[in-house]
Amino acid sequence: MARGEIQHMPYSPTCRDVASISLRPVQDGDKDFIFDVFVASRWDLEWIVGLDEVQKAAMYRQQFFSDEECLKREFAGADCSIVLLYSQPIGRFYVYRGEKFIHGVTIGLLPEFRGRGIGGYLTGLLQKEALETNRLVRIRVAWYNYSAQGLYEKLGFRVVHDAGAYLEMEWMPDGSTL
Repeated sequence: MARGEIQHMPYSPTCRDVASISLRPVQDGDKDFIFDVFVASRWDLEWIVGLDEVQKAAMYRQQFFSDEECLKREFAGADCSIVLLYSQPIGRFYVYRGEKFIHGVTIGLLPEFRGRGIGGYLTGLLQKEALETNRLVRIRVAWYNYSAQGLYEKLGFRVVHDAGAYLEMEWMPDGSTL
């Protein structure tokens, strides 16, 4: 890094609840909660009109199961965790650790817990691990999730690939990208 350049360091949370954030492995009984987090993060599907509530629920279930199967296939062996705040589930956090990178596969929070520094804190955990292990961090963010894109850019992530449905963003400890 050239002298005088700013290095983006792991997020220093403003969340006053940060000491009460914990993670636990996903358990069999978490499927309904994970589905609720998924639905709350898929406001892109709300534009679909002409569906009654039964059809809309079926569409969300189909999208959810498709997404879960895709994640299992593409990121086999990922650590899948439930985010807890004061021991209450508030989101999901899936992380795949490769040889050269750490992939934040899914960082999803219920709407009432967004904008409180929790997502930045979780991303900071990935950045801290990347610093300690000399790896880069990759995150996919939905094309319509401008608030997450802004957060990741603030944390030093750069877009390295636009896949249409999502952006692949990357962060390296030295501030460069591959």
